[in-house]
Amino acid sequence: MREIRVNEELRDVLLHELDRLERPIPDSVVSDLRAALRQGVVRRELLEALGTLIEVGYRTGRVRAIHGPHAEMALLRLYRHTPQGQAVLESLNPLNKGLEGLVGQTIEGVSVTLAGPGAYDITIETDRCQMRIEVSPRGARVKSVELGF
Repeated sequence: MREIRVNEELRDVLLHELDRLERPIPDSVVSDLRAALRQGVVRRELLEALGTLIEVGYRTGRVRAIHGPHAEMALLRLYRHTPQGQAVLESLNPLNKGLEGLVGQTIEGVSVTLAGPGAYDITIETDRCQMRIEVSPRGARVKSVELGF
């Protein structure tokens, strides 16, 4: 992964979030990240800290509440270039492969249930199967597939 350029609008959002961060990032790294954001270029060795900063702002809802949905969407695009974002994107490949199996089937029902704190099961019923997808802070995955519906 290479360095990331951060435009002025996102720089302001990220610096604001960095000032309010409750230190899941070491102070020395916070200083380096602040300097990098002010310059508009985040080096490879700071990308994980940038990913953490974006995760915190996104999960707390603070970015959307203070800076609006446009800033939240822009940060999500930036997040995809961090190590954490890359890991999430890679983890979605098996889920997307599983969902491809539903192509051509008739969807007869969809429901969402609580599976635990911050975790949900999405059940998709088709004319041929029932697929359960787990969505949690750890990611999303196909939990089960039952055939013969």
